[in-house]
Amino acid sequence: MKNTLIIILMFLVVISAVYEGSVVHAEESLERLIEIDRYGFTYVVDRVSIPDSRDYVEIGFPKNLIQNLVDFYSPSGKLELIIEDQFFWIKVSGKGGEIILKTIFGDMLQLADVDNFKLTFPLNPVTREDLGGVKVTLTVPSGSSIVRFSPRDLEIGEEKMNISGTVSLDTTKTQNLEVVFSKGSMSLLRIPLTQVKLDLESGEVEYVVKMNLREGSTLDSFTFNLPEGSKFIEARDQLRKLQANFNGENNELRVSFDRVLQISEIQTISVRFKPPAETFYKLENSKLTIKPILLFNLSTPSYELIVVLRSMEYISSNLEPYRIVKEYPEKTLLYFNLGITSPLTISQRIIEIDVKQFFSFYSAAPYLAASSLIILIIGILLYRTTLVVKPLPTEQLEKIKKFIELTETMLSLYMILEELISSRKILERSYIRTRLLEIKNSTSRNMLKILSLSTDIKKTTSIDVSRIDKIVGGLRDFEKMVENMWSLCQKYLSGSVGKATYLDSIEKMQNEFRKNVKEISEEIEILKKTLH
Repeated sequence: MKNTLIIILMFLVVISAVYEGSVVHAEESLERLIEIDRYGFTYVVDRVSIPDSRDYVEIGFPKNLIQNLVDFYSPSGKLELIIEDQFFWIKVSGKGGEIILKTIFGDMLQLADVDNFKLTFPLNPVTREDLGGVKVTLTVPSGSSIVRFSPRDLEIGEEKMNISGTVSLDTTKTQNLEVVFSKGSMSLLRIPLTQVKLDLESGEVEYVVKMNLREGSTLDSFTFNLPEGSKFIEARDQLRKLQANFNGENNELRVSFDRVLQISEIQTISVRFKPPAETFYKLENSKLTIKPILLFNLSTPSYELIVVLRSMEYISSNLEPYRIVKEYPEKTLLYFNLGITSPLTISQRIIEIDVKQFFSFYSAAPYLAASSLIILIIGILLYRTTLVVKPLPTEQLEKIKKFIELTETMLSLYMILEELISSRKILERSYIRTRLLEIKNSTSRNMLKILSLSTDIKKTTSIDVSRIDKIVGGLRDFEKMVENMWSLCQKYLSGSVGKATYLDSIEKMQNEFRKNVKEISEEIEILKKTLH
């Protein structure tokens, strides 16, 4: 009887332990969603269900991944970053139930081979207590397909764009998920700089973005998402206006590059637009509120905001400007650095600026002089002689347009040189010989066409040929500078010129190129105006 009682008690203890364990796992569950976007960023959503008695959860990642961490956010509550020896933890404070943590990681993809990328990432969020397993889903971009993966516990979707499943493991430790997938149309793009300039007087925004293509498909265009109701003005690179197509229905702006962006090259694009009132900024009772925007679903490590104040005095702000420039008599420029900015947290980066408005004669002067100006214009119109400008024949006009097109093609070669220097690719011996030789040959071919066409234009058209001569002279100088750079590169490759001397000479040439290209660009713009 006594032995029977002991057996029954032991059985009840075991049943109780099993029941309690099942309750814990029912209350505390773990899910990880991983999505790779077409530009190579890795988005992670972790969901942890915790008992109502708890008011926070800590989610861990291997410490080495902190260098790839772009940003993190939780709609569940406050966040705290904790760094330890093996892991870094993100503590999310919130009431019991489901806690959600969203993170973005960059530069996680590697080349598996010529046609495929590989991602190695923790299969599970690390937890302080073992939750017994994780439900995981991974999705690759549209156009890509999964080639192989591990662990094999997961199942692949019908279209081979995702894998999912539940894996039993000790969640206090980390186990890696490895997936190899085709490149498809992916372009691994990095945005090292975003600069946004707001002019309060005109209400216009100039949005400048620098993009660097690291790997994947080349790019000939990029799509921006303007705020709803915006008026698009223009898009430019560092030299000229670019072709752009703005769809007012979905607010998408597709900007076409003047040349295809190759791997390791950099492109800088400037977009000017006017957002609708109070969507980007609001001025009320001497308080200016600005809600920074990202025109694309990409993170940037450096977001600079420039605010142009006219007839206003800066008093204070919740974010201290790192630079204040006064352009007398009435303009002040405030420079703010928001640092790392991502789609996860951009809505929280609100800037509030206290200003003091004052009357300015300079802003009022145009209105005070309006009457006399109108009278003056009317007088000129009454007495001026009507000039009849005879338009150029179509054949002559087409020749000049072709001349302008060839000149701009030459100037686009300068952009490639500029990027080779800025990215320090100019120092890579295995790369620069072929690339610089291509530029030299392209310059020579285009120069021959330009010389032939300019001679024809001067013989057959009635325009001021001195401007054509000036442009051709500038292009000859450009060709000579390219040849000098090629000669210097040959000396560097042969070892007769050291790295420091070579780089110093290249930087001096860079300044000469900039001056030369600026002068040619100005002449081209004037020539374009004479055609209208």
